[in-house]
Amino acid sequence: MQAQLTRPTDPAFIAHAGTINELWWDGHAWVKPPAPIAPNMDQVVQAYNAIRDARTAKRRAWEKEDLTLEEDMHKLKVHMLATLNNNGAKSIATDHGTVYRTEKIRPSAADWGAVYAWIAADPDRFELLERRLKATFVKEFMDEHEGQIPPGVNVHREFEVSVRRANSTAD
Repeated sequence: MQAQLTRPTDPAFIAHAGTINELWWDGHAWVKPPAPIAPNMDQVVQAYNAIRDARTAKRRAWEKEDLTLEEDMHKLKVHMLATLNNNGAKSIATDHGTVYRTEKIRPSAADWGAVYAWIAADPDRFELLERRLKATFVKEFMDEHEGQIPPGVNVHREFEVSVRRANSTAD
């Protein structure tokens, strides 16, 4: 008979990674670990879904709290920038830290054709672009060309496990 989960988010019901001959310290004495349990795949998927749900709930709670903190920090930053501007100051030192103004730029292309032509005119300008390849484009190219990889491109393949929740609402 299969052991029942005591906590659906606890993957400990799956066979431990050790051996039956090893000893574990329980804080008082050395004990033999319990015999490994071979769970069925439904139990593994049930535990996986429970862990995913718990992580999602915790992430949403954290994101909600973090958003409030981020909004509070933004209000303080607006106040500090206004104070710097009103005083014509580049920085203000206090006992708890120094407030200073920095300029950030966020470039965007208004005309990609013109940008590419300008870059092509001087090879040193290729630094304007960031180096990365679009995985979806490479996959579509390979699908359309019988697995052929575009010239100069390497493809690293790895498998990962995905779990799709069952459609039924009964757990």
